[in-house]
Amino acid sequence: MAIAITEKPKLKDRMRRPRRSFYRTLTFYIALAAILPILVLGTLSYYNVKKALENEMHAWSRHVLDNSKEAFEIIINQIFYQASYLTASSTTKDYEDVFNAVSYESMSVNKFNQDLNGLNEYLFFKKNMIKMMSSLRMNNKYIDDIYYYDDEKDMILTSDGLQYAKQKFHDLAWLEPVKNGSDMFTRMDLRTVNEDGMAKNVVTLIYRTFNKNNAFIVNVNINELYTSTIRTMSAGRDGYYLFSKDGNVIVSSTGPNPNVDLDGVVRVIRGDPGSIVYGGNSLLTWVHSDKLGWTFVSLKDLQAYYGNVQRSTNLIGLTCVLLLLVIAGLSPYVSRRLYSPVRKLIQAIKQRSAFAETNKVYDDIGFIESNFETMYNEKFYLQNKFNDHLPTLQTMFKHELIKYGLYGKGEIETKLRDLGLHIPQCDLVLVSVQAENPQKAGRTPSFKEKRVQSLYVQDQLEEAFAGYLGFSTEIDDRLCFVVNVQRAGWNECLAKLQDAKETMTRESGLSLTIGVGSYCEDIVNLNKAYNEAVEAIKYRLAYGNDQIILFDDLRISSKNSYSYPVEKEKALNNCIITGDYDSAASILRTMVGEFTDPKHALSHTRLQQTVQMLLSSIIKTIDVLGIDTDDIFESDTDWYEKLLHKTNKDSLFDTLSSLVSDIIRYVSVEKTTKQSKDVQKIVAFIDEHYTRDISLVDVADFAGFNPSYVSRLLKNGIGRSFTDYVTEKRIAHAERLLVTTEMKLDDISEAVGYNNTYYFIKVFRKWYGTTPSKYRQAQSESGEKRAK
Repeated sequence: MAIAITEKPKLKDRMRRPRRSFYRTLTFYIALAAILPILVLGTLSYYNVKKALENEMHAWSRHVLDNSKEAFEIIINQIFYQASYLTASSTTKDYEDVFNAVSYESMSVNKFNQDLNGLNEYLFFKKNMIKMMSSLRMNNKYIDDIYYYDDEKDMILTSDGLQYAKQKFHDLAWLEPVKNGSDMFTRMDLRTVNEDGMAKNVVTLIYRTFNKNNAFIVNVNINELYTSTIRTMSAGRDGYYLFSKDGNVIVSSTGPNPNVDLDGVVRVIRGDPGSIVYGGNSLLTWVHSDKLGWTFVSLKDLQAYYGNVQRSTNLIGLTCVLLLLVIAGLSPYVSRRLYSPVRKLIQAIKQRSAFAETNKVYDDIGFIESNFETMYNEKFYLQNKFNDHLPTLQTMFKHELIKYGLYGKGEIETKLRDLGLHIPQCDLVLVSVQAENPQKAGRTPSFKEKRVQSLYVQDQLEEAFAGYLGFSTEIDDRLCFVVNVQRAGWNECLAKLQDAKETMTRESGLSLTIGVGSYCEDIVNLNKAYNEAVEAIKYRLAYGNDQIILFDDLRISSKNSYSYPVEKEKALNNCIITGDYDSAASILRTMVGEFTDPKHALSHTRLQQTVQMLLSSIIKTIDVLGIDTDDIFESDTDWYEKLLHKTNKDSLFDTLSSLVSDIIRYVSVEKTTKQSKDVQKIVAFIDEHYTRDISLVDVADFAGFNPSYVSRLLKNGIGRSFTDYVTEKRIAHAERLLVTTEMKLDDISEAVGYNNTYYFIKVFRKWYGTTPSKYRQAQSESGEKRAK
């Protein structure tokens, strides 16, 4: 029996089989370990990039719309201010005030010579109107056209220099708001104007003139405005829309698009501003403009942006298949080199995450990086544009804060932070300055001269408020200063303001009326303080120009009201007349104590006015006594100037006491003697010359005094005025001549100093209650009775 002998496997064969099995197992696990992380990372990367891209698109769309909205508001606001000049211009007033203007429009050629000067004047003003409209249109590229509607003449002037009868004008859609409305300003919604076969989308602004039947119509070209704002900041494939308050499309970047459900868009954007994925494949972003009543909408096709991301997913799948095949065939090589490509991949991801610069785009990640860099550059460009317009935006914010009070506390803090302004927000006082320069040689100051004056006043007052000034600006030809000062330090600021005003008046001849609003505990009250300051300036008609007028001084407050001590003033004047200095000094001390008492809270200006009233009363008392102030004081002594700078109680009393002491000392010595001699001299002159045509001026020239002083001397000395005394002398003389002579009335009138007989009769009747003829007759009859 044969025995089969089995050979023992060779060592090489025993080692090879497990190794091949190991390679198969290793290949499987290497493939699994290589593919699964790539699949997971690829998937996560896809969704992360997609989400990051969506978030950036959200932010970018909102950024573009916010900037577009602000640009629209700034430009429309600029047009509004420029166009409002049309109604306020003197050119418009001159044109509308032309007398008989309607007849000039309908006048035939053969009647021109009837009123050639009036016709020339009308045509001159009409030409200026057209030139003014044309100039405004040429200076603003967004204004498409300007019309002037003249209701009385039933015609329309255009900025192109053309004139139309109302019935023949191509664009009358604005006529109904003009006819039926009453507001001085009206803004119409978007409408289409057809002119010379061209259709243009415009928003019409209507400004009524002070003749409310006439109006300026300003058409703003929305397409041009869109081209200059949204189109410059948006990508060509994105859809941008501008909706009116009623949901109508004002302008769009794509034109009519049947694939876009605009009705659905309108329903969505009626809510608060935001951004959503609309229709599953579009990013809808919108913001509202409260000032314009419009909604700015962005509609982006997400699939156009996600396409490249989808291609990266396909690339990852293909890479996994190839990697599986390569690892299955080259497992030993893959095992040794596996970590090397992973390391390189991690380095590449880290470099691109740090925005490393490269000149090549190898894959989709490089493409996304390129897009991010582009958006960053655009954002940087917009930031620079914003910085260029920052001074204008800061000025506009100050105007809106002061003049219109448009912002609340939180909005003000946000605006200050965004605009980089550092303005105190409490303990504020608003000062408004109106400068008036008297015309010289019949010439009105030029714009340049007014501007130089404004800068001069601004520099002087900023220097006066150094250390306290919050900011200054110019509103409606008035300089406004916001001063940051505690209540306790306000009088010191007010004194500096007074000194600065007097310096400017002395150096430049400017008349400055300064209005001061009430104290503001918070910045939100600046608008109220501004209106109060403007209101205070209007009181210059009562207070006089070149004054500082505090609104608090105009208000009647039961808590802090202070009544001028009239009775004490009368008592003081009586002491001056009688020469009682001790009593006068006591009354003065009491009055000064009341003036400076903190409980009355008299402002610096009110204190000055009170002291002026007292000094005026004292001077009036001197005049009543018939004493010339130059006889008491040195001619160069300015008591008003000395007193106005005294705010301390003791210094004010010392100055007033010195003044009263000088007056009383002079009155007690000179009053009686001087007046008696002067009266005797004047009466003797009148007694000698009353039969002539004598006047108070003649007597004053003879005595060497002014007429008012002569009149007071006679009143105080003989108890009658000059006219009464002369009339008494003449009528007494006439009465004697009527009784003792047969002279005619004309001769008697002339003999006693009356050149007009009728006037003599009138005066005689007033004196005796009857005419001279009847008086003579009565006296004659009485004499005959006595003779019988």
